[in-house]
Amino acid sequence: MKNLMKFVAIVYGLAGVVACVDIILAEFFDRGTPPDISFMIVLLFWVIFPHMAKDDLFPYSKHKLVQMPLIFSIILYVLSYFSII
Repeated sequence: MKNLMKFVAIVYGLAGVVACVDIILAEFFDRGTPPDISFMIVLLFWVIFPHMAKDDLFPYSKHKLVQMPLIFSIILYVLSYFSII
């Protein structure tokens, strides 16, 4: 179970990196489209939920290498959604 949680945390960290790159490519270079809102809601849930859980269900998801790409992708998505960037 411990290895599975490490794998899930790595996958979500990579999903945040991919979302950041996708938003940057869509906004600055007009290549592709930004991620769907449902994908961003899942990333937002993954940022908020581990901090709200009383017991330590997701110990690896609180790591900064997992949280920072997710937070950057959410910030970039909000900025691109309102056409600020």
